[in-house]
Amino acid sequence: MDGERTHVSPRKLIEQFSDKTCETVAEVLKHDSLNRNWPAAWAAVADDRIALADAHLAAAVLVQQASRGSADPNIQRAVISRAYYAMFCAARGALSLETNGDVNAHTKVADILKKSTSLKPSADREAVVSALSKFRILRNEADYSAYYPASLDRDAIKAVESVQKVLRICRAWVQQIKKTRGLT
Repeated sequence: MDGERTHVSPRKLIEQFSDKTCETVAEVLKHDSLNRNWPAAWAAVADDRIALADAHLAAAVLVQQASRGSADPNIQRAVISRAYYAMFCAARGALSLETNGDVNAHTKVADILKKSTSLKPSADREAVVSALSKFRILRNEADYSAYYPASLDRDAIKAVESVQKVLRICRAWVQQIKKTRGLT
């Protein structure tokens, strides 16, 4: 029956729920707006995640501007960290809207994006995956290692440049998905 759609009974779906899933579903069902328009709810989540990405980027830029002339390497560490989280939030927002589900594990977001065929063009998808992968590693070094392996100043500048590109791509994906689904 490969490729054939089958009807799954509601009871079968419920049978697979954990206690926590049941609690979550019960909470969702209390909100009429979610019951009536699930796709619009995911679009709002995607928009909120893009807004959060914008806030992380703004924080990175603010810290970067304030740090000019400072010899404190921890300031550049903060720039790299905020820039990475901006990329992650933007990619997570686009991916959650595309899939109507959430993925919050850092490596899974990049892995699922890599395999996606609907977020186009593929060069943009590859650019986002590459930036997420690269800056997740650099963010881990910046946040957790006393011995950063490269130039913090250079990587902080590249992180801010990269997040601007990632945000532009993810924002375009969200708008395209919303348009395709009649949510704009």
